[in-house]
This record gives sequence, structure tokens and C-alpha cells, in this order.
Amino acid sequence: MINTNLLPVIIYYFFFGLIFNFLFVKFAHKEILKWTDSEIANSCSLIDIKWLLLNFLFVSCFGYAHFKALHLPLDETLYPKELFRGLIICSWLSLLIVLAKIDIQTNLLPDRLTLSLAIIGIVFSLLFEHISLIQSLGSAFLGFAFLKVSIYFFILFKKYVSKDITNSPGSAFGRGDICLITALGIWVGWETLLIIVLFSSLIMITIFTYGCFFYKWDLDKRLPFGPIICLMSILLGTPQFLRIY
Repeated sequence: MINTNLLPVIIYYFFFGLIFNFLFVKFAHKEILKWTDSEIANSCSLIDIKWLLLNFLFVSCFGYAHFKALHLPLDETLYPKELFRGLIICSWLSLLIVLAKIDIQTNLLPDRLTLSLAIIGIVFSLLFEHISLIQSLGSAFLGFAFLKVSIYFFILFKKYVSKDITNSPGSAFGRGDICLITALGIWVGWETLLIIVLFSSLIMITIFTYGCFFYKWDLDKRLPFGPIICLMSILLGTPQFLRIY
């Protein structure tokens, strides 16, 4: 139990956000090394101040939001259940930020991290009954199916832009993207997940179109989808965990 003055809550979120960020980066190192060379894998494991600041920004903002959502008077006790909720939210935020960082650097979303995201989501669902386990697993399946449909329409869009496209239909999005979307379904439920995927897909199409027209990108250019999904998940998914609305 800790006192509910704001500063200890922010420090609690900051500390565990930093710890989780470090642990997840190190946890993914071996798998990244398997698919890339040692130079890239080591660069992913380095402490990056920009990403740490981003991690700090999100955990601090949502730590403050968690504090305000409880509507507790000053000096009231914050009980272990809410502390554990904060711990899981820290892991959620840090894991998404690490996934976004790695995807930008390597175009990979390590299975170790997406599987960890799914497992932590199941634990969160069981302990806090945000959504039932059946709903969580059903949402994961719907997320998988919806991403497949998104891939289909994205490929149609690329074929409409150019008749000479030669890449395979599944190459626009990788297996890691599918695993990430499936894991997110366990956390946020199918309604929020559809919104996340829809906005992420629209942003991707907008970026791709802009790049083609103004920077003459090749139509086979692969863009990392994970960072946008992670950002939208943080912005749209986290508030519902904290009972902000």
C-alpha cells in the first residue's frame, strides 16, 4: 500500500516503466539476433534516450490518469489491487513502446514480445474482469480475421495504383503484425480493436500515398505497421483499463 499523493504514484509508474522497458529489450535480443546480424541486434539492445523519454511520457500521463480516476482523497491508501493494475499497465505501455522501437529498427516484431503481450493480457482479463476471457479470446480471433481482410484491401489498393506490382499478397504485412493484432484483441476487445486497426490502416495508406507521390517511393516499399498499431493502442486502449471512461 502507498499513500495517494500524486508524486509517489508517478514515481511508481516511472520506476516500473523503466524496469519493464529494459527487461523487454533484453528479452527480445536473442530472437532479433536470430533474424538479423549482431550489429543490428546490439543496436536494438542499446539504451535510447528518445525512446526512454517516450516511455516516461506515457507511463507518467497514464499514471496521473490512474490516480485521478480513483477519486481518492489525499492521504488515502492505494490498495495492492490498484498497485497491481498499475504494474500491468506499466508492462503494457513499455511492451508496446519496445515493439514499436524494434519494428522501426528491424522491420521485425519478435514472437517473444507479442506472446508476452498476449499472456499478460490474459492475466489482466482474469484478474480485473475488464472483459471476460471468452470475449478476450474471441476478440483475438476477430483481430486476426480483420487484419487478413485489411491485407486484402491494401493489396487491391496497391494493384489499383500500379498494374505492374509483383510482390505477393501477404508481403504488405508480416506475421509479426498478425501476432500483434491478435494479442491486442485479448486486451482491448473487438470493438476497440477494430477502431485501432481501421485508424492504423488509414494512416498507413495515407503515408504510403504521400510517399509515392512526393518522395517517389517504390510501390514494393515495406513500411513498418507495428509502430502505428502500438501508438493507436496506447492512445485508444489504455484509458479503458484505467476506467477513465
